[in-house]
Amino acid sequence: LENRRKSRAFQRDQYPDDAARRTRPARLNDRNCAAAVPIQIAVGLALGAVILYPALRICARAGLRWPIALVVFVPLVGPLILLALLAFMIWPNDRYGKR
Repeated sequence: LENRRKSRAFQRDQYPDDAARRTRPARLNDRNCAAAVPIQIAVGLALGAVILYPALRICARAGLRWPIALVVFVPLVGPLILLALLAFMIWPNDRYGKR
């Protein structure tokens, strides 16, 4: 740790103009973050609709009720649960009947 301090001090003394040329990185303040919230909400709703619409259509064709499609929004395992339900259920228009 002491060596790092010495090397930084040496670099600062050796190149004094370099420190003056550096600019501070842009920081987010409350105004920037507050402006981004409506955009994030709109993008989240749009993505939710893009995911939910096909799930609703598939559930309707499989003869399931629409609330089952909301399982898709369960993080990580939701789509897998819906796929398992659809894969192992008996579909209403199955040609071969029960298996």
